[in-house]
Amino acid sequence: MFDSSYYDKIWGTVHRHDYCKTLADNLIAKYNPRSVLDIGTGCGYLVKILRDKGVKAYGLEISEYAVANSHGNILVGDVRDLPFSDKSFDVVCSQGLWEYIPESDIAKAWSECLRVGKNQEHNIDTTNDQSDWSKEFVTHKPAEWWAEKLRQPKVLVACPNHIVKEYSFQRWIDNVKNLTFPNYDILVVDNSPNGELIEKYGDQVPIIKLPTEGIEHLSVTRMNRSMELIRQKFLEGGYAHWMDIESDVIPESSVIEKLMKLKVDWASHAYPARGTTDGSVQQGIGCSLLSRHLLENFDWKDAEDNTTPDGWLWERVRPRVYEFPTHEMYGIIKMEHLAS
Repeated sequence: MFDSSYYDKIWGTVHRHDYCKTLADNLIAKYNPRSVLDIGTGCGYLVKILRDKGVKAYGLEISEYAVANSHGNILVGDVRDLPFSDKSFDVVCSQGLWEYIPESDIAKAWSECLRVGKNQEHNIDTTNDQSDWSKEFVTHKPAEWWAEKLRQPKVLVACPNHIVKEYSFQRWIDNVKNLTFPNYDILVVDNSPNGELIEKYGDQVPIIKLPTEGIEHLSVTRMNRSMELIRQKFLEGGYAHWMDIESDVIPESSVIEKLMKLKVDWASHAYPARGTTDGSVQQGIGCSLLSRHLLENFDWKDAEDNTTPDGWLWERVRPRVYEFPTHEMYGIIKMEHLAS
């Protein structure tokens, strides 16, 4: 389809330069990227402009004709199967790409873009007219439809904490602030008696205080109420997943992407028992990706001091695992479990 006759008919030439300088300037101003992938790049003039401005840019183009007539640094390839490793680029961008993707393939293509790029910048033409160029589109949809389809899931990275775990908290903060997933917020619920964590670390990560009067010595109750407070903030914030990472658990930076690939409602990673080197494993909720579907249906409102947060949740999810799939694994994610 995308041969010389296509480019001659639609654009008059394979070399379109009119928008590239402005687009390059906008990408640099918005993201200050070190690397960019332009998908559906055509002759790759945007890639050339970005490289002239010091950005390590590459193009991907399905048309062998366009690549053969390009400015270089262009690969023949398909957005549905990108030949790059995870998070290879600071920005993945496209101009007039998605209208040519069959509706049934959009989810796969979008998943690939999210996989290889930390940020996404895609311009889609939603015209309803029948100009020569728009007649070639295979997916005609309004802007609202595209906004929903190409929505990047937002994750809340959150956990309860107490001053007794201060020994690991700075390591935890440094780690979660450098996760590679491109769209997440951080939240900590401090269930210490007088909010020491907020005073000491509140300038580094968002921390809210759990009222603890009367439950100062009931550690399980404090944890359950903290988990329920996080769940409420999660639902209010419109997040797609809650990544629960306990404050003494230090997973590798790509933990969210790896657990998200499991496509279940409760993706959990078993991790070493605290301070051990003998291979013993601790299971639980302390490194888990929980879906919105799960958290809309289960809560810790009545848990109190009956059982731990993970035990409480599991007792309710277990009878319904066919409705709320779960998956636990060990040895896939590099992990530290810190001891005081």
